[in-house]
Amino acid sequence: MDKHTKTVLTVTALCVFAMPLGAEEKVWNCEMTGAARTNLDGTERFELEKFKMKVTPGKVAFGTGGYFDGYEKPLRQWFSDYWRVEDKWTVIGFDGGYFNYGSSGSEDTISISARCDDFLAT
Repeated sequence: MDKHTKTVLTVTALCVFAMPLGAEEKVWNCEMTGAARTNLDGTERFELEKFKMKVTPGKVAFGTGGYFDGYEKPLRQWFSDYWRVEDKWTVIGFDGGYFNYGSSGSEDTISISARCDDFLAT
């Protein structure tokens, strides 16, 4: 086998092995349907925003700008279009395009809901 044939076969093999990795990554375009903060003084509604997030089996990473600007969290559970984030202060649930975020601390609670799709942005 000559040098060029080996190179072509190696590149082809690498491309084939790389395909499944990209298939587990999905970018979601979301639009908030509700967003509010509550505390002992009352309720504050947030301006509704659009946001993007990239989800892999290991983490969710949000795009730049808006409430979730550059926010990243490791996933606790992941089953493709169903996943969950849980830590001391935050819970994020996602199921088939429905996104719910909740954060509760000693001073306030924040709740955000959104609808998401995985179509390319225009």
